[in-house]
Parts: sequence; C-alpha cells; structure tokens
Amino acid sequence: MENKVLMLGHREDIDKILPNFDIFVLPSNLEALGTALLEAQSCGVPVVASRVGGIPECVSEGKTGFLFEKENVNELGEKLIKLIENKNLRYEFSKNAIEWIENNFSTQKMVKDTENLYKRIINE
Repeated sequence: MENKVLMLGHREDIDKILPNFDIFVLPSNLEALGTALLEAQSCGVPVVASRVGGIPECVSEGKTGFLFEKENVNELGEKLIKLIENKNLRYEFSKNAIEWIENNFSTQKMVKDTENLYKRIINE
C-alpha cells in the first residue's frame, strides 16, 4: 500500500490538493458537521461518508456522494466500488457537488440565512 497511499501530514495548500482527488472518504464515527466534506465538494470531488452527526446535511445522497452506516465496512466498500468503477457517476457527482455547495453553503447563502433568522427573531 505504501506505493499507492500518500500520508501528506499537515498541509496549508488543501485548496490545491483536493481538486486532484477522485473520491473523498470520511468514515467517521462521530462528526459535528463534516466541514471537510463541504471543502471537498466545493472542489468538485464526489464524497463517501458515514451517516453520523451533521454529515447527512453536508451530502446530497445519490447526487454529490454516498452515505453509509457508521462502521459498516461492507456498505462503505459497496459505495466506493460504485464510484471507482463508474467514471460517469463520478463526473455527475462532481458537477452536482459544486452546484450543491454554491446553493446551500456559500458565504452569500449563509449571510442571507443569518439575516432571515435575525428578522424572524426580531419580529417574534
């Protein structure tokens, strides 16, 4: 595996590295939000992640990536094989991922949502 897996350590240039990924995998047992998934998708990288914490909010299941039950190695393997063996699916997820992030997690969207929240609170 050492010829196929690179352990890069701490990096400051993630925005330059992520776009080169074919698939981003986050097999967490506990995750508050899954910011790394948002970063990967913003670079057009399809994702596979465990269905824990806030991760399901970060992934559009079957459109930007796949979710699997935590610690379910077989399900993780099945989802990975689907993406590895289907270049067209990876391309489709990649295209969808960028749009998903722009529509749901962009700075503009977050500012608008925060403003709307403040307006609702003030009017209550």
